[in-house]
Amino acid sequence: MTHFLTLLLSRLTVGLLLGLTIAAPAGAQPLLRIGIHDAEPVAFLDDAGQPTGFSVEILEHIAEHERWRLEYVACSWTECLELLEAGEIDLLFPIRRTPEREARFDFTNEAMFSSWGRVFARRGSTIESVLDLNGRTIAGVQNDAFFRDLENMLERFDVQARFMRVETAAEIVDLIIERRVDAGVIENLGGHALIRGKPVEPTPIVFSPAFPYIATTKGANAEALAAIDRHLAQMRRDPDSFYYRAHEAWFVETGAPKIPVWLVWSASALGIALLVAGVFAMALRMEVRSKTSELRTQNKQLEHEMLERAQLEIQLRQSQKMEAIGTLAAGIAHDFNNVLTAIRGHTDMARSSLVDGDLPRDALAGIEEAAAQGIDVTRALLTFSRRTDATMTPVRLADVIERSLTMARSALRSHVEVEMAFSDTQEHSWIMGDQVQLQQMMLNLALNARDAMPEGGTLRISVDNQFVSANDEFSSEFALGDRIVKLTIEDDGVGMTDDVRTRIFDPFFTTKMREHGTGLGLSIVHGIVLAHHGAIDVASSPEGGTCVRITFPMTNERPIARMHNVSAPTSITSGDERSGELRASILLVEDNAQVRAILASTLRRAGHQVIPVADGAAALACVDNENTPIDLALVDIDLQEVDRIGLVRRLRTSQPGSPIIVMSGPPQSPASDGALSGVRFLPKPFEMDALLNSVRESLASARLTDH
Repeated sequence: MTHFLTLLLSRLTVGLLLGLTIAAPAGAQPLLRIGIHDAEPVAFLDDAGQPTGFSVEILEHIAEHERWRLEYVACSWTECLELLEAGEIDLLFPIRRTPEREARFDFTNEAMFSSWGRVFARRGSTIESVLDLNGRTIAGVQNDAFFRDLENMLERFDVQARFMRVETAAEIVDLIIERRVDAGVIENLGGHALIRGKPVEPTPIVFSPAFPYIATTKGANAEALAAIDRHLAQMRRDPDSFYYRAHEAWFVETGAPKIPVWLVWSASALGIALLVAGVFAMALRMEVRSKTSELRTQNKQLEHEMLERAQLEIQLRQSQKMEAIGTLAAGIAHDFNNVLTAIRGHTDMARSSLVDGDLPRDALAGIEEAAAQGIDVTRALLTFSRRTDATMTPVRLADVIERSLTMARSALRSHVEVEMAFSDTQEHSWIMGDQVQLQQMMLNLALNARDAMPEGGTLRISVDNQFVSANDEFSSEFALGDRIVKLTIEDDGVGMTDDVRTRIFDPFFTTKMREHGTGLGLSIVHGIVLAHHGAIDVASSPEGGTCVRITFPMTNERPIARMHNVSAPTSITSGDERSGELRASILLVEDNAQVRAILASTLRRAGHQVIPVADGAAALACVDNENTPIDLALVDIDLQEVDRIGLVRRLRTSQPGSPIIVMSGPPQSPASDGALSGVRFLPKPFEMDALLNSVRESLASARLTDH
């Protein structure tokens, strides 16, 4: 009942403050409501009821620079968590990040400091290890992460202990003094502050190194968290900053013993011997001060290294997530390639059965065009998963930009206006590039510009041709006189500082909140530009927008137009119509039933004998059967049931003169695998004419080798 009344009173107080805030005149400084609980020396109320502590001083220092008004709401730890989740306070600290809390709250990326959990007991206690806690009564703060960690640790060691939950760490100290509990779990720094001058001491049991953060209501106060992160990062880079001065004042024991004045006068009267002793004592004190200063410096370095390690662990988890997504994308692309191969095969067979003038030819051409677009989709998936190399063809940069902006139109929002300006010579702005990767580059840059203009603005994109001169910013990347195509992307956004600009291409670096960015977008852009032998430069200033300039070498090559024969049947003809061609017994190994059926039908229509099998085990059985002649093997390289290298080696051993053609979804060369060198490669999806040509060339090459 007491807890309920306290919580009700706290919420009524917050509601009153919120009402006053809403009624404040326009233009007033932003108000942040801070939950404060008993966490001395980090954050607590002093004897006069005023908020104080290390984290309080740091936040008020930041608020002074950001022109925030701060109001503090006193609450117990459990009450503070409930108020924060309900949005009735804006910020709460210090708080550890756990998976359960990350689902409920948003956190700063920068930790306030480093600490750990510790067991405290009455002075003279015999508690030296976790095994000594067996049969003891241990107190801890309700919903405290350190308390839960100790419970889990004792359970793993099969230590039977009794647990008592309280609302504040100060209650734990009182319970220990009154001998109502044997020990208590308190955060290390706060515990040392609470036991000062009391018959309680820390035990050797320490656990769960942690980095307390600042939390806010889920989905709220993103700008405040970003500002706090920025100030914390800046202060930590300066050893003489306000952060380290406050850290030393609250957490470091200072004040070396001084020699009393009367003792100095007495020592001078004792003679030369005592004078020498005094000089020695002063020298010793100076040495102690020097060593103490070194230890403080080392402690600062160690804390910095621990924070860096925590950031690296976050980056590693993000990298593993991206790797898992890439693997999933590659698997989807492989299955989709099988579908496209079947669609293309059935389309070719349907066309071959038509006569001149049949109307369905236009419909079949439309199906082929849709299949070609599907191929572009699979290439995009494979590019994202890094399972394919760039396919360089002549592309007109203006076309890539227009297609990319069409795709991104809905994501750019209505309040972002796009202006495009192409030079009179843009018809000649051809470069050698991979269309999928260039579209990905444009999408990343356009979405970055959108995020930099939350209140709206103009995105200006221009393409121009020029010759490299000595005054160009890219003169070091290209030779003088080279013809280049320059892409310029400008926005009216918030811009960035020089410190941020120098790190924008670093993987995982981002100034966005965790749920709004991975820190990989501009890193991918940088990699794509370099893969296209180009150069990139970024100019920006706070509140001055950003200008990205990218240059690519111009090419004189032009794409070869893709021709569809819609007036005559395709070259898939029967064996009787191909009397002059080689006939063969072909082992077809393909696990997809639709693809296997269309390939077998196409090969039989061309006059070949086909042995279709669905898996590697059946293929090995055919290879081992002496009564089954195999003139050529057509194998899906992505078979899961058998070692593909072992199958290829068995074919080469039993049929040394028979050629092998391997099929695969990802367009990677099998020559990269030494055991597959020398085989012919047919990437999916392919047209049936490409299949027949590959079979014909392989058989002809084998026949020439035999002769």
